[in-house]
Amino acid sequence: MADTIASLGAALRVSRVRATALACTLPQLATLAPPTLAAKLTGLQRLLGPGATPQDLAAALDSAPRLLTFSTAALESHHADLVDMLGPAVVAVALRREPGLLALRPNTLAPKLRLLAELLGCQQQPAAVALLVSRHPGVLRRSLTALSRCCRALSIWALPPRTKLRMCLSRRGLLTLPWQEVHGRCRWLRRLMLGNAYYHAALRRLPPAVLARLISVLPSGWSRLQYLADSSQEGCMELLEAAECGQADFEARFPEFGRWMAWKQRQMASRR
Repeated sequence: MADTIASLGAALRVSRVRATALACTLPQLATLAPPTLAAKLTGLQRLLGPGATPQDLAAALDSAPRLLTFSTAALESHHADLVDMLGPAVVAVALRREPGLLALRPNTLAPKLRLLAELLGCQQQPAAVALLVSRHPGVLRRSLTALSRCCRALSIWALPPRTKLRMCLSRRGLLTLPWQEVHGRCRWLRRLMLGNAYYHAALRRLPPAVLARLISVLPSGWSRLQYLADSSQEGCMELLEAAECGQADFEARFPEFGRWMAWKQRQMASRR
């Protein structure tokens, strides 16, 4: 184990403590001769793309230590398949953000790319899906079912597929949230707009990127939007401004908000 820790520390240029932690995560590394382990590390650093540093390699192994359980030949094969599907530039960017993609079976990725193209209306534009993957490679770690449900849940009204594409491109994480969470947020916004003509018009006017941002911050901002609707003060603050406003700043501007929130919490508790 001491040789393993020393090899990891030298290759990754990390402290002995950090190298020990990685070695303990993968005890099977202790069975490898130091030259074999060094070759694995060198091969993986090369696959992370031109200019990858020991620090990049260390970050990749912090994120996906299981990569060291694969042979270099297997990882090279996975990498070649990724390049065939997405192109070298996209793969280089995606692997820096999500190195664990190298551990995925290539035959599971092509169906996900096809599904994303179908759901987001870009079957004839594979570059659009490649761009999505380069920005948000975590989408490829989701199952086909999860991707399908999450994309379909992203519907406040009948959003066109290309609108959903622009939303997903602009906001990291929309397609990696649990689909139930996406459905719940969109359903809440739908109720808000159906019960309030001002918000109905305002939501319809939002560009896709702003709508995606609103959905992302909704868990912390829904109460402020609801307060403005309930108190007929919708026009006093823009939708996104209200959703992203700090609680203290909002209460300073709307002193009755705290009292309303206490009443709302009692009301919600009584319904349980």
